[in-house]
Amino acid sequence: MDTLAHGIIGVLGGKTGRSHVDWRWLGFFGMLPDLIWIPFTLYSLLVGHKLIYHWSPYNVSHSLIVWVLVCVVASIRWRKTFLYTWPYAAHLLVDIPGHIDMPTPILWPVSDWHITGWFDWLTLPMILLTYIVFGVWYFVVRSTTRKV
Repeated sequence: MDTLAHGIIGVLGGKTGRSHVDWRWLGFFGMLPDLIWIPFTLYSLLVGHKLIYHWSPYNVSHSLIVWVLVCVVASIRWRKTFLYTWPYAAHLLVDIPGHIDMPTPILWPVSDWHITGWFDWLTLPMILLTYIVFGVWYFVVRSTTRKV
């Protein structure tokens, strides 16, 4: 799934009429796993390294184990559940079925086991379907949320 779509999932899934959560942060944390490793890949391309160098940041940013550790630390630090961590987890869970060429390493660093996706998010039919679903989702959330 493209990075923008991950941000939209964070916003649509977390922002309701009564929510005091800032939609910009929801979108940012939904995109964060991709935002972390993309600069490393671009750097590798610019300096002529093989693309294998981007896998280490990708493993870190797309691991459910790392996400759990960050949630625990954030919860201890702020003494409550860190509300902005769920869009990050949603990003990882959405990536699992739709990454054929880059399997999501959900158990890294404990295990190299990964799930190879069943389809590719970045084909034209899937991109169109994704944004149609977002439009319907937005309409349903907008029309069912009471204004306070």
